[in-house]
Amino acid sequence: RKRSLPSLAKPAHFSPLGMADPAKATGTEAEINLAFQHAYGVLKNRLTAFVALPASELSAISLQREVDAIAVTSPTPQEAP
Repeated sequence: RKRSLPSLAKPAHFSPLGMADPAKATGTEAEINLAFQHAYGVLKNRLTAFVALPASELSAISLQREVDAIAVTSPTPQEAP
């Protein structure tokens, strides 16, 4: 029997996250490393914002709005790994 994800779960792919897949980066080694560092920074910032949400205090609709807002922001990574 095929298992499926809960209806609220969405698969994580880079393009719907509004960013290029760093595994497809081309250029010099430094440029490719920069693509990975940028992706890491953006994802880290978004995850930090997500885990800071008061999920137990938000309705499902409010939580979804907050998650959607995090997804459409394009924060500049403040630090590289």
